[in-house]
Amino acid sequence: MGHANISVFVPHIGCPHQCSFCNQCSISGQQTAPTPQTVRATCEEAIRLRAGKLRDTELAFFGGSFTAIERGYMISLLEAAQPFLGEGGFAGIRISTRPDAVDGEILRLLQQYGVTAIELGVQSMNDRVLRANSRGHTAQDVVQAVDRIRQAGFELGLQMMTGLYQSTVEDDWNTAQQIAALSPKTVRIYPTVTIRGTELENLYRRGLYRPMELEQAVEECSGLLRFFTEQGIQVIRLGLHAQESLMQDYVAGPYHPAFRELCEGRLYLKQALCQAERFAQGTPLWLWVAPNAVSKMAGQRRCNLEVLRRRNPVKIRTKADVKPLQVVVTAADIRRIGGSSMKVERFFRDVVEQNEQALYAYFTPDAQILWHCTNECFTAQEFIRANCEYPGSWEGEIERLEQLDGRYVLVGRVFARDRSCSHHVVSFIQMREEKICRIDEYWSEDGPAPQWRQQKQIGRPIAE
Repeated sequence: MGHANISVFVPHIGCPHQCSFCNQCSISGQQTAPTPQTVRATCEEAIRLRAGKLRDTELAFFGGSFTAIERGYMISLLEAAQPFLGEGGFAGIRISTRPDAVDGEILRLLQQYGVTAIELGVQSMNDRVLRANSRGHTAQDVVQAVDRIRQAGFELGLQMMTGLYQSTVEDDWNTAQQIAALSPKTVRIYPTVTIRGTELENLYRRGLYRPMELEQAVEECSGLLRFFTEQGIQVIRLGLHAQESLMQDYVAGPYHPAFRELCEGRLYLKQALCQAERFAQGTPLWLWVAPNAVSKMAGQRRCNLEVLRRRNPVKIRTKADVKPLQVVVTAADIRRIGGSSMKVERFFRDVVEQNEQALYAYFTPDAQILWHCTNECFTAQEFIRANCEYPGSWEGEIERLEQLDGRYVLVGRVFARDRSCSHHVVSFIQMREEKICRIDEYWSEDGPAPQWRQQKQIGRPIAE
C-alpha cells in the first residue's frame, strides 16, 4: 500500500475572501469546524487502521486556508496531533493554504509543530483570472510564497483549476507551465465545477459563465496529466473527491466520480491509436500495459477497446516493465492464440453461454472444480450441471488472462443480460494434455464500497 493522507477538513475558516467557485462545505462534505478532540479521535482511528504503514501516512489539514485561521485555534489543532507524530506515528503533517497567508513567522511555527508539506491553492497564474474569481492574491504572491516555502525546507505542492470564469484553455496551459517552472513535488488539478450557493452559480444562471463540458475537461486535463508527468511532477489528484454533499449541491460543469480514470484512459487510447497505425487494418494486436493499468487501457465501460476494434482486433496483455501511463502495441503472437490460451478463452465463453454440450469436451475424466467462496467441490459433470442450470441469461468478458507456474489465471466479469447484477471471478485453471484437470475459482458480487469506507473517504472509484 502506498502513501495515504488522513484528512481533517477545516471548511472555509480563515479565508479572507469568497472565491467565485467556493463552497467548502459541499466540496469537503464537512459542515462544522473540527475541534482538537476531533483531531485526536481521527488520529487514533487512523493509527488502528494503518498499523504498520504509518511511515507512509501524513495527517492533512485541508479545506479553507489553514494558516489564515485564528492563531490560537490553529495551534490547538496542531498540538492535538503532536502525540501521534515521530517514532511509531505519522510521517508528518500536510496543510493547504493561500499564497498570501505564508510568511516567515508562520513557517517557523509550522516547523515547530511537525508540518512537513505545504500545498498552495494557486488556481491560476493569470492576474486577470484571479481578479475575476475574487481570489484576492496575485501570481507574484505565489512566486514569493513558493520561494519562502522552499527556503524553509518544506515539501511543496501546488493546486490549479481549469475552466475558471474568464479563463481560456490557453490560460490554463500557461498556468501549468508556470507551475512546472516552480518545480513543486506534487500538483493537484481541479476542473471547475459550479456549485450551489456560489458566485459562479449566479454567473452561470445569468448566462455570463459557461462551464466546460466533461469531454472538453477530459481532453484538456489528460494533456495536463501527461505534461506534469513528463516534467517529473506527481499529479496526486485529478478532479474533485466524490462526496454526497457535492452531488446534492452540483449545478453544472465537468464532475465525474472517476474523472482521473477518464483522463488516464484517454492517454492510453491516444497512444494505442497512434501505434496501431503502424499495422495493417485487421491485424490482430496486443496492447501491453502495466499490471495495474488494465481497466485504464480498456476505458470506462470498455469504450477504448470499442474504438480500437473498429480497425483491429485487440487484446490487453500485461508486463511488469511497462511504465505507468504507457502502452506498447505489438502484433499478436498467433502461436499463443492458437494454443491453450485460446482454448481457455473458448471455455469461458461456453461457460457464460451455458453451453452444456460443448463443456464436456474441455475436462479430463478426473477433473475437479473448487468454488472456494462457498466451500464446494464438483466433478466435471456436477460443475456443468450447476453452471447450466443456474437461473437467468448471462453475458461475460475476460478482463485478464495470464500464465503463472504452469496454470492459467483468468479474471472475468459475468453479468445478467438485463444488467440487474454483475459478478467477478478469478479462476486458476490447470491443464493436462490440453484438457482442464482442476479449477480453483473465487466469485464475488460487484457493488459499491461498504458505507463505513465511503464515510471515511478512503480510496476512489476505479470505474463508473
